[in-house]
Amino acid sequence: MVLELAAPAGAGPALQRCIPHIQRVFRVRVSCSTAESSCESPSAGSSIIVNIEDGKEEDCTKAK
Repeated sequence: MVLELAAPAGAGPALQRCIPHIQRVFRVRVSCSTAESSCESPSAGSSIIVNIEDGKEEDCTKAK
């Protein structure tokens, strides 16, 4: 699963008002790994990995 989040550099409570002034784009990739095939409930054998990288400006219109 890939989540793309656009947020201003100083994101805070006024996030909705800041949307027109986005300064940075981040690509967040979340992957879930477990001994079982389902990642719906956490268990002792599961792990979640989150990688956050700088995105590219053209990617923000291509959300998947």
